This record gives sequence, C-alpha cells and structure tokens, in this order.
Amino acid sequence: MITASAIAAEPASSATGAAGMPEPGKDAAVTTAVKIAGWDNAQAAAWRQRVAAAGGVQPAPYRTITGEKQRISDQPPKSYSSKTRLRGMTHLSPGCLDAGSLVIRHGETTYAIGSDVLIDKAWGGLGCASGGALKPEVEVELSYRLSLRRVDALVKAKDGKEVIRAGEPHLTNPAWPALQAGDTLLAHVLVDYHSDGRNPEVFPVLEPASAARTATTGPDKLPRTVAKLKAGEPLTIICWGDSVTEGGDLNPNEKHGDLLAARLKTSHPAAKVQTIAVGGSNSRQWLLDLPEKDQHRRKQEVRFQRILDAKPDLVVVEFVNDQWMSKADALKHYRELIIAPLHAIGAEVLLLTPQRNWEGWKNPAESVRLPDGRAYVAALRELGASDPGVGCADAAGRWEHLWKEGLPFSAMLGNGFNHPDVRGHRLFCDEVCKALGL
Repeated sequence: MITASAIAAEPASSATGAAGMPEPGKDAAVTTAVKIAGWDNAQAAAWRQRVAAAGGVQPAPYRTITGEKQRISDQPPKSYSSKTRLRGMTHLSPGCLDAGSLVIRHGETTYAIGSDVLIDKAWGGLGCASGGALKPEVEVELSYRLSLRRVDALVKAKDGKEVIRAGEPHLTNPAWPALQAGDTLLAHVLVDYHSDGRNPEVFPVLEPASAARTATTGPDKLPRTVAKLKAGEPLTIICWGDSVTEGGDLNPNEKHGDLLAARLKTSHPAAKVQTIAVGGSNSRQWLLDLPEKDQHRRKQEVRFQRILDAKPDLVVVEFVNDQWMSKADALKHYRELIIAPLHAIGAEVLLLTPQRNWEGWKNPAESVRLPDGRAYVAALRELGASDPGVGCADAAGRWEHLWKEGLPFSAMLGNGFNHPDVRGHRLFCDEVCKALGL
C-alpha cells in the first residue's frame, strides 16, 4: 500500500544534484547579474525585503511517500520517458524529488543509489545499474520525499499594512492565493520546490494584462471565417494539435477548444468547434510518410486526412512539439504542407503560438522574464502577419508578459513541464477570440 502525507519542511537529507535544480532547503537565489528590461537584482532584493518585512513566507512543505512497490527496469533512466518512474511524481513534476531521501529495500536489503540503482534526479526515473545487486525481477519497496510548491501573495490590507496571504501547496500548479476584502495585490511570491522561504522569487504586479503586446492578428486576416460568424452561418472550427490541444493534465471541458465552444455557444450558436489532437505528436507525423521509428505509436489516429475530412472553415493549429524547428524550416513546412492543403479545401488557418515550458536548467529569475526566443514562434508570427488567409493567435506573447502581471508561468503548468493548466488554456482561448474579433 502506498501512503502519502504532507509534512512540515525540514532539513533535507542531501542535495538533489540535478542540473539547474535547487538543493532541498535552499532557494534558487540569484547569484549572477540579472539585467532584464524592467527588472534587475536590485529590484529583486528590494521586493524580497518587503516580503520579509511583511512577515516572510514559510518553507515549501514536503510530502512523504512510503510503501511504493515496483520492479525496476534494467533500462537506464531517460528523463520523462524512463521505463520506471517514481509513481508519486504524478504529472511528471520535474524537480520535486528530494533524491537524498530515496530508500529502496527488499526485505532486509537496502540497495545503494549509484552502484545498484541509477536515478534521474530531476524526473524520478529509475533503472537497475549494470553489475549491481538489484535485478529487474525483484520487487522492491520505495520511500522518498517530494517537495510541494506554493504561491503566496504580498498584499496591502485594508488597514494599509503589507501582509502575506499564504496559498495552498500543490505538486505542480498551485492556485493563486485567495485575497481578503480590501486587499490590494502587490506581488505573488513563488515558494518553489525545496525552498527554505528565505529568498523566494517575487513577482510584483508591474503592468495589467491589458498592457501585453502580442502578435495576435486582427479579424481581417480571416475574412471568410469572420464573415460567417457575423452572418450567423454554419461554421466548423477544428482545433488540431498535440497533447496541449488534446487537453493533457486537464479536467473535462478545460482545454482551449472546449472554452472556445462555450464562448460561441450563445453568441454564435451555428459555429461548431471540434478538437482533433493526439498527445505526443508533432505535425510531421500527421503529414509525412516517416520511417517506422519516427511514427507515432497511435499512427492510425495521426492522419492529416482526418482534418481534411472534417471539412473545416477554420483550423486552429497548435504544436508545441514543433518548437525545435528552425525558422526557415518552419516557414517552408507550414506553408507547403499545412497552409496550402487547407487553403485548397477552402479553409483558413489560425496559428496558435505555444506556451513556455519548464526550464529548470536555467536561472529561474531570468528564464521566466526573458523574451520568447524560439525561432518556431517567430515563424508562426511571421506567417500570421504576411500570408493571406492565415492568422496568428499569439499565446506565447501573453506568456511572455505574465511575469509583469505578477504571475509566474511555471506555476501554470499542470504537469510541471509542458501542459498548461486551465489558466493557460484561458489565455489560448482569449487570443483565438481576439483573432476572430470576438
């Protein structure tokens, strides 16, 4: 039987040692010069002082897992695709493990990490070490600790004093803390994995959401779609993509296609929204006859003909799994293999730029505040701006601005890695609606 309990933060047994991840009991404090437009080390220090003066924040709590039984594969751990992973690290949640707390036993035998068992400390992947004492056929019992994360708020209370409102801990995507009547939000405080609470990352509210400048195009880029919406004519919108569009790590009716359908239901009842998406896929797998090793495991579902057969008026395209393309490759690939065939059947195309993902190997103070430098995103923005019958819903631009709104985007990833939670999908839906003039 597996048992889990949330316990107060306590000194960790050892450092995780994972690249880019803080050690248990330590914050990922800024140790190098950080100078980003609108932000630097001096401002960070000043806001931390305000948080401390308001009473400070409590350390990140830990959850203890005991009694987890597994047979560990003889395959070496490989990030999130490890054959054996710690089951307590649900929804991936990279970086939450206190690796020094991991104990693996069978009867009276305790197996040594490194010589008997290999571990990916960031992702919780396990594998039997070659030549070690543990063999794959042996069922072992595991115990370990997982750090939770939390978002607190620095507010000005109705009496004028600055105080902290504590949020609720969560393994991956904690909710924003509830405010009290009369509170004015000044900043959110990210108490991240393994934080001792002394140097948390503070996200002051510098600008409203309305100040975000995105590359989302206007309704003039999708004239046929918008004309049908205005006339109240039947309209078929297909949301096509990967696990994000499919709704990975979401509850029912929370993905952006569902949210869009809900918005259109009353104002444009003749418009129908359908989601066609397969988790883990990239657009090449839908479009090209690839070698067997490069095909998706659900290859019968990953067929572009499904999109064409739906006879769409508009296709909203989202593939965060295409983000590794160069700009030149993305421009050519999308123009020739996606846009041209869709235009040929009379459909317009709305390119949805993807969210930012977990970047635990980077300086966290910098990574959440840097502009989106992905060449793929630049390509989608260019296509939306220049090509007829093509628009851009620039959700990536909204994610770039979140830190200025006092919102750490890392707390909006439902699996702690690359699946936006419902708050992120609302941003997607907002940008799609802007592109449609809604």
